[in-house]
Amino acid sequence: ISSFTQTTDNALTQIYTRPGGYILYADSENGWDLVFDDTIQHNGNSVLTEMPFANNQRVVIPSGAVQSFYIYTPSRLRYREEGTEGQEIQSNESLIFNAGRAIAVTKWDVPGSNVVSPRVLSGILTYDAIESANPATPAPTRNPTQPPTTGPTNQPLTPSPTSPPTNAPTNAPTSAPTSAPTNVPTSAPTNAPTNAPTNAPTAQPTLNPTSSPTLGCGNGFCEADESGDTCPEDCLDLILIPSEVGGNGAYGTMFSVTALERDVEITSINFHASQSAGVQVQVYTRRGSFEGFELTEDGWDLIFDSPITTNGRSDPNVLDGFNVVVPSGETQSFFLYIEGESIRVMYEPLANIEQTPFSNGPLRFDQGIGKMSKFIAGDESLLYSGRILHGQITYNVVNIANVPTPSPTNAPTNTPTNAPTNAPTNAPFNAPTNAPTNAPTNAPTNAPTNVPTNAPINVPTNGPTNAPTNVPTNAPTNVPTNAPTNAPTNIPTNAPTLAPMTGPTPSPTSPPTAKPTFGTAVCGNDICEPTEDSISCPGDCTDIKLAASPDGGSGAEGIMFEVNAVRDVIITSLDFHCATGVSSNVDVEVYSKPGSFDGFEGDVTAWQLIHQDTILTNRRNTPTPLNGFDTSIFVRGGTTQSFYLYTP
Repeated sequence: ISSFTQTTDNALTQIYTRPGGYILYADSENGWDLVFDDTIQHNGNSVLTEMPFANNQRVVIPSGAVQSFYIYTPSRLRYREEGTEGQEIQSNESLIFNAGRAIAVTKWDVPGSNVVSPRVLSGILTYDAIESANPATPAPTRNPTQPPTTGPTNQPLTPSPTSPPTNAPTNAPTSAPTSAPTNVPTSAPTNAPTNAPTNAPTAQPTLNPTSSPTLGCGNGFCEADESGDTCPEDCLDLILIPSEVGGNGAYGTMFSVTALERDVEITSINFHASQSAGVQVQVYTRRGSFEGFELTEDGWDLIFDSPITTNGRSDPNVLDGFNVVVPSGETQSFFLYIEGESIRVMYEPLANIEQTPFSNGPLRFDQGIGKMSKFIAGDESLLYSGRILHGQITYNVVNIANVPTPSPTNAPTNTPTNAPTNAPTNAPFNAPTNAPTNAPTNAPTNAPTNVPTNAPINVPTNGPTNAPTNVPTNAPTNVPTNAPTNAPTNIPTNAPTLAPMTGPTPSPTSPPTAKPTFGTAVCGNDICEPTEDSISCPGDCTDIKLAASPDGGSGAEGIMFEVNAVRDVIITSLDFHCATGVSSNVDVEVYSKPGSFDGFEGDVTAWQLIHQDTILTNRRNTPTPLNGFDTSIFVRGGTTQSFYLYTP
């Protein structure tokens, strides 16, 4: 294996390998073989550092098998972020290379380590394509076997002792049954007795014991003629575990399950969270697959909405109190979401799981996705496919005919609808329409109409409508001004205006206000409006910059700061000013954590390494860009996120 490194130095370098995946073996060297262990010269960013295996340490990978590798050095390797962990990144006619993960701070994935994924090694694997039979079996196995076998077998046993004893001593005990009698009993007695006793006795006992225990209640299997009503010990509180590990997570996960040949009733869902905290958890469900409904709430029913205190990664969190019936052959989808906190639902990428019981009989798990937002149209960039819930689903096998839901649902719906619909419609319409309408209509109309109508309406309405512009301007001005001014000062001013203002003003005022504020006509004004996002208006809502401070009179090797998101944002990079007046190559590390940094200044386990690079800085007065984090950070609206920029 050859790799680029971030530093140029002499450093201990170790390579471990194991057959199969690494997910369950990342916390210690148990299950790994050390195939390279040496202090070597690391050549930096531009020249590959070679780590050749000795001849007796070469790793043979059988066709179709998976092999994991772990390169460790206290110095720094080069890698990049690409795809998802376990996803195919490169391949040729012999090998497929999948994305992996990086471990920082500690050697193994233990408390205190920083694990980031996906990460892809910047390097080269050198290998030989070999015949499947050549690696181990022919050379070591056949050579030692042939010498000892050939000598003793041909000389001491076969040539000499075999011939004489066979003719003499064997006639009594051995030859009689072996030579002569064998041919007779084999051809005559064997044909009859073998066919008869073999077929009869074998078939009979096999069928009887098989059918008897299979049909018995209490054997641990929910049989075809059993259900939760007839055999609760076999058919209630069954458990399907999609994944027993969860190295990744998001704020929510959607998944589908299918009932196989039996009606099932899902009663609870367990999940693991990224850490312990008080959160609001919601569970939605819908009939059918979730595909096509990831970004809309249409068709989803909220079946669980409650505050809980999560237990962290080790212990599951139980969500129950609902009963979702899935008919045989049907698919049901679920959406588990943590509201308003930076706590994640844990899952495992499908590619990392070597063997998973996606079905345990009556119920099948149909994979799922991770979601970093709830229901936001156009938010496909925050969906992660191929995710398997780290938790379990508890369910019962039922007969829908015996489930009480359909009965009460149909009855109340048909009865109340037909009766009240016909009665109230005729009664309220006839009574209130004639009585209340006459009173309020005549009363309010007479009062306001008599005052303003007698003066302004009798004069201007009859004539001025078509001619008031020419006539009232010369003559009526003196009349209405002297008389109506004292009383109608507020009225005449509004009298000529009342006609135009009550008509044109309300109508045009409301539409223009609504359109520029909430429409799409303002996209392109360099302001990311509340109804716009990076999908609907990328010109206004992408690569937005916030200048923290235009000045910087002092500095240090690192700085911690926090930001508050007014709405959902993804922070992708940052620029900073260096304290020196010259350009130089420096190592840069950026860490992040949800919430405030206050109280976590010295706790390395609370921070996630999101960017690591060696860059050429600009001079003091020119900002130095990082040109994008290795891992972008999603910050939910209304929450706080902290960052730590460090230049060792």
